[in-house]
Amino acid sequence: MGPQAAHFLRAQSEIASEIEKFTSRWIERRTEVLQTALKTTGQMRQPEAGLTMAPAIMQDFYQSSVQCLAEDAGDWIALCGTCAGIVTAGEIEAGGELAKTAGLTNKPGKLPTRIPV
Repeated sequence: MGPQAAHFLRAQSEIASEIEKFTSRWIERRTEVLQTALKTTGQMRQPEAGLTMAPAIMQDFYQSSVQCLAEDAGDWIALCGTCAGIVTAGEIEAGGELAKTAGLTNKPGKLPTRIPV
C-alpha cells in the first residue's frame, strides 16, 4: 500500500499544479475578451463607426471570442491528457515497486518469471 499511497499523493500535487495553470490561462483569456468587448463598445459609440463600420467592428470581437473558445478547448484537452499521464505513470511505477517488493521479476534465471498485468 505504501508505494501506491506515495504515488497517489504525488499525482494529486502534480494534478493540482496543472489545474492551477489551466485556471490561470482561462482567467487571462477572459480578461482579454472583456478588454476586447470594452474596446468594441467604445468603437461602436464613435460617430464615425456608423452602419458601415459596425459589421467589421463586430467581426473583430467575434473572432477574438472564437479564438478564446478554441484555446479553452485546446487547454482542456491538454489538461485531461496530462492528468491521465500523471496518474498512469504513478500506477506503473507503484506496480513495479510492488512487484519488486513481492520478488516478482522478468529475469530468466528467477521464478516466478511473470509479472501479472
